[in-house]
Amino acid sequence: MKKLIVVFLVMALLAAGAFAWYYFYGPCGTLKAKAAINQTQAIVNRWLDAEQIAGSTSRIALAGPLSELQSIKQDMTSLKVPPCLERAQAFIVDSMERTIGAYLLFMQNEPDNKIKEAFSEATHSLGNYTAELNAITECIPFCK
Repeated sequence: MKKLIVVFLVMALLAAGAFAWYYFYGPCGTLKAKAAINQTQAIVNRWLDAEQIAGSTSRIALAGPLSELQSIKQDMTSLKVPPCLERAQAFIVDSMERTIGAYLLFMQNEPDNKIKEAFSEATHSLGNYTAELNAITECIPFCK
């Protein structure tokens, strides 16, 4: 009877250990996901700062700020994230690409309605990123 209890306790400890590993280090473990979210948010913050500068730059001087936006987008694209964050990453990269495209339209003197539409699509993708990130934050570490 004592051996059965010891075996049961060992199995329970192994199960608890496996759960703890999954919780912290699994595919979307809390440590892995939170670190990736922090890295993503740091890049997004850089992006927002650079976009603010681009938004206050004259058409003729936009090449420098646009180059910085493209560099930041590349940083986001190359960031390795857990599978549960891939969709959020895709939304923010899409928003960045659309924003850069809108600035290019502005530099090319395209009609205002075309430029506004491009910026609106970028804002929509940014909203999708925020919603996805909020959903992920709620389900960590059991996100799909």
